[in-house]
Amino acid sequence: MTGGGDRVSIGARWISNLANPLVLVAGVFALVVFQGPDASGTDPTLLLGVCLFFGVFLPVAYVGLLLHKGVIEEAFIARKADRKGSLWVLVISCSVGVGVLYSLKAPFDVLMVMMWYTGLAVLAGGMLFWWKISLHAIGAWGTLGMLFFLFGLPALAYLPLALAISWSRIALGVHTTGQVLGGAGLALLSAGFVFGVLL
Repeated sequence: MTGGGDRVSIGARWISNLANPLVLVAGVFALVVFQGPDASGTDPTLLLGVCLFFGVFLPVAYVGLLLHKGVIEEAFIARKADRKGSLWVLVISCSVGVGVLYSLKAPFDVLMVMMWYTGLAVLAGGMLFWWKISLHAIGAWGTLGMLFFLFGLPALAYLPLALAISWSRIALGVHTTGQVLGGAGLALLSAGFVFGVLL
């Protein structure tokens, strides 16, 4: 019979796996691209394809390559040192994505989301030199902050998911409460600056 602790662990792992940062950002890209009419006339499907290719597919492909070569043992990279390479691949890939979106005359908010995502990866990558900040918390709370500033109070419907993701990382013992709160704080502050001040 499965004990209560095992059930908690299984539930936390399911939440972590299903709501990982790249899944969340894929949903964010889709929401922002299709949120309204595009005055630029650019095909929104093309814009979404660019966002997903540079913001999700290439970073995932790099992690898959590391798994194939045996450099890492699982897709959710546990060791702090092993996370740096994948984050800098994400930064480079998203930077190219920003350039492609700009050349396609993408709507300003779509471009800003990709630029914010790139900047957040730079900050997280820099912090990993001295602290294992929670990338799941960054993804969860960054998404909440961005949705709030773009869409207002309805975005708070996402709050329970952000809380559940944060809980799952602590329950699994992958991060401390401080590392999760640090990720949440970094994400919310950056989202507030980019979408609340700049945009």
